[in-house]
Amino acid sequence: MVSLGMTAQTSPYTGTTPQEGVFYLYNVQSGLWLQNNDSKCNFYQPLGNLGTRGLDINMVASGEGYFLGGGFGRNSLNSEPQTYFDSEKAANRVWIFEAGDASVSNGYTIHCGSTYLRAVKYAHNFSANNLFTQPLDNGQRFYLELPTNSNISTPTLLNTWQIVSKEERLAKMVADASRTTPQDASWLVPNADFAKNNERATLWTNDGFTLKGEDTGDWRKGNSIMQNSTPDTGIPDGKELSIQLTGLPNGIYHFNLQGFYIGGFYDAVADLIKNGSNEQRVFYFANNERKALMSPFDEPMCKDHTSGDGTYPLTVQKTYDIGKYTFMNHGSDVLASVVVNRYCGFLNEEIEVVVTDGTLKLGIIKEGDAVAHEWTVVDNFHLTYLGIDQTIDENTTCSVTPASDITVKLNRTLSADYWNTFCVPFPMTATQVTEAFGSDTKITKLKSVEGDVMYFEETTTIEAGMPCLIKPATTTPATITLSGITMTDTEAQSVGNGDYKFTGTYSPVELKTDGTNLFLQTTGNLASPADATKTMKGMRAYFEVPAGAAARIVFDDGTITGIDLAAPAPRTAEASYTLDGRKTGNAKGIVVSKGKKYIRK
Repeated sequence: MVSLGMTAQTSPYTGTTPQEGVFYLYNVQSGLWLQNNDSKCNFYQPLGNLGTRGLDINMVASGEGYFLGGGFGRNSLNSEPQTYFDSEKAANRVWIFEAGDASVSNGYTIHCGSTYLRAVKYAHNFSANNLFTQPLDNGQRFYLELPTNSNISTPTLLNTWQIVSKEERLAKMVADASRTTPQDASWLVPNADFAKNNERATLWTNDGFTLKGEDTGDWRKGNSIMQNSTPDTGIPDGKELSIQLTGLPNGIYHFNLQGFYIGGFYDAVADLIKNGSNEQRVFYFANNERKALMSPFDEPMCKDHTSGDGTYPLTVQKTYDIGKYTFMNHGSDVLASVVVNRYCGFLNEEIEVVVTDGTLKLGIIKEGDAVAHEWTVVDNFHLTYLGIDQTIDENTTCSVTPASDITVKLNRTLSADYWNTFCVPFPMTATQVTEAFGSDTKITKLKSVEGDVMYFEETTTIEAGMPCLIKPATTTPATITLSGITMTDTEAQSVGNGDYKFTGTYSPVELKTDGTNLFLQTTGNLASPADATKTMKGMRAYFEVPAGAAARIVFDDGTITGIDLAAPAPRTAEASYTLDGRKTGNAKGIVVSKGKKYIRK
């Protein structure tokens, strides 16, 4: 293996100072976390390494430094000859944190005597029979290396670490998450890779599954799997492997895993597939959402590969005529690892689940009677966070969380037949307006107030918190779904002057019935609500005026509405107005009366 050069990077974290407690150790140069081994062949899983998950490290003070407990028994990270987490606590295993790269907030180098922790990037020249649970980066991967002080040419660039709390890591995950930028949340699943001797295994409910593989040949080191304990007699109904997560950020999660289920010997299952009667009886689930665990015969797991392409570490035993499917002996521990990890990816379909109370149960479960020689193997539970898709309902109090690039559902209908008042806590560009409501959508907003006349002007966008009038090209469905929205914490605004205002509301609100609060009727006129109709639904706006005022609205095209006086003061039948809203008396020219235009000669 050849060491490759590295350059300094900035960190997205602030970090904290060394102290006792449970933290994650972030390596700035690699952008990875200190964790157990899930990628280095021929080394056991308690080996200290770098990865995307990271371990919750228990830092225990000792003298001038800290023991670094990884939760693998005996709870001390060794410094020689390899960084195993399951070593005894001893004086020569105390890690010292020293100030590192000054350009990195709370950046430290970490050493035990003359041995430093650092990230190094290596190119791979392993043979095909070495399996990895994590994908390579252009044939390369970062590893943890333990050079002595004399081997470190630029310590501040190669060895900078930050001590990051769970709270800070969660905050960044939530801030960055969206459907277009999903964030890896697998670090929130304890022992997601089923590592041997990981004390977090006790957090799992395990009824009928057994850890396999850590000691099955040197090439299998670093890759334990879970498989059913009694493959010969099958898996009884209701057997489950699961974990309950709590304290999660609410929002959208995607869950998948590596693994497969096969309901008998290959020959029998191949025949069942041919006649269309094959059944998948093991399901993986996230809360109430579930999918059938895939079969080794499913695409793209094992199709169009032969023994000559370096895919399998052992000789192929049989090829089935239902496709170019190739397998080793049924029940082999080796096959389990090959099928689960051969693509270094996750081939089961993702499950999307919405978390609303901070809890999420993940697992697999058998449904149906035991079948002889059925076999289930799973590994590497994988969780991603996509942020908070949010819903605003016109009948309930609006409660939203600031977030970017999310999907928002509005439980409200906008009619194409009349002006609708509208107010939401997010902006919409002209493109978004067109995509959501149609190219002929019209929007107006309050421009100015002169006397008792409110002048509105056309616009093509919607501002967060700003009330407006909207007439979509076509009437919307009862639920409007908007994508790519940036939700804000902007409060609903009131625009105008001291006497005449246009006031938005996200939530239902009770209007005053004394003539000072007016709502826009479907006819285009303003009216004061009666007691029975004084509750205005959310995502709307109303007009605040002096009691009994002749409030009027004038649009850019000269159209005037609101000439009917606010109830209970009636408008006189003969009253008429100019196009700009001034009462005309007996003046000649174009006038407006009863909401219609006339030419008075």
